[in-house]
Amino acid sequence: MPIKMSEQTKELFTAMSAFQKDVKQPKKDANNPFFKSKYVPLENVVDAIHTIGSQHGLSEMTYPAVSENGTEFGVGVIITHSSGQFIQFPPITLKPEKNTPQGVGSAMTYARRYALSSAFGIASETDDDANGISGNGSEKKDEPAKKITTSQAKILEALVTKVSEAS
Repeated sequence: MPIKMSEQTKELFTAMSAFQKDVKQPKKDANNPFFKSKYVPLENVVDAIHTIGSQHGLSEMTYPAVSENGTEFGVGVIITHSSGQFIQFPPITLKPEKNTPQGVGSAMTYARRYALSSAFGIASETDDDANGISGNGSEKKDEPAKKITTSQAKILEALVTKVSEAS
């Protein structure tokens, strides 16, 4: 689905420009234990949008979305302006980890946070340079190297001597 807009957009885009100038990036005060990082929770994203958006005649609406095959769930965003102008973004859908009401709700909440952040230009995550999606995430911290014991050192020394004498 492509982006849809009202026929006129001048007032909407002027308001969006003023919004982006005035909005303060919301606090990253929620913890992601998997990546040992912080992120902006949905309520902080919504609060930033509603607080500054309303000053510029902007509001947001989200609508539920389901993929054609019914396995992905998410939301789309419509930004409206008090002039009646609007822009509708295509939905972001995600496949839930578990196909349960809680799994679907979680996928929709996550999609809503990303959809709203993207539509309004809010940075809700730390940029990990695509490490997470490419499998280079920081799930495990590197542990310091362990020292070998005296007996392990003697075995290693004997092996090195044996290899060097064989060559």
